[in-house]
Amino acid sequence: MNREEWNHMDKGLNMLIKYKRYIVLFVLGFFCIAFAVQTMPVSAQDYGMQMFPDDSVSESIEEEGAKDALPEDRNFGGGFEHDLLIKTEDGRHYTFTVELALTPPQQQKGLMFRKEMPEMHGMLFVFGSEHIRSFWMKDTLIPLDIIFVEKTGRIQHIHSMAKPLDESLITSGEPSYAVLEINGGMAGKLELDAGDYIFHEAFRNTNLE
Repeated sequence: MNREEWNHMDKGLNMLIKYKRYIVLFVLGFFCIAFAVQTMPVSAQDYGMQMFPDDSVSESIEEEGAKDALPEDRNFGGGFEHDLLIKTEDGRHYTFTVELALTPPQQQKGLMFRKEMPEMHGMLFVFGSEHIRSFWMKDTLIPLDIIFVEKTGRIQHIHSMAKPLDESLITSGEPSYAVLEINGGMAGKLELDAGDYIFHEAFRNTNLE
């Protein structure tokens, strides 16, 4: 092998090493971005989905909530016009009037900046799939009970008395399909617990009431 051939081979090896470095950096960057998105909140209340940096609407939402939020036409009636029924394992029934948060902007804002909420009212965040959900209480002025719900309507976990303005993460622990936020202390007052069921059109279980 003469000197010229050796120089060509050496240049080719250097270029290969250079491109390999870029490929590795690209792959690492992609996984870092994917991990960051999965661990962001949805609204100031749902930290797991805080995918929009605009502080004016940054409340509490889920980690992939923006990607799998339901379209606006799936609003089940919308507004504070929908009733939601909770049945406890020992047979007690409670009806809440809920506002629905289905789109990323709705889920991002959640119950931020509200100074009060009627006793048997709440907000139901409905996502398009089941994922680990993370919420926080940024810009949320009232204490809340945050109820994580499976796709069947079964209550999976209740985080009681989330503190106003607290930016600590509140996670579902297990994949959840929806989150119900009610006034802080209400879950304890009604003795709600994991294993109780929520009946609403969002869970396609109203025929099982």
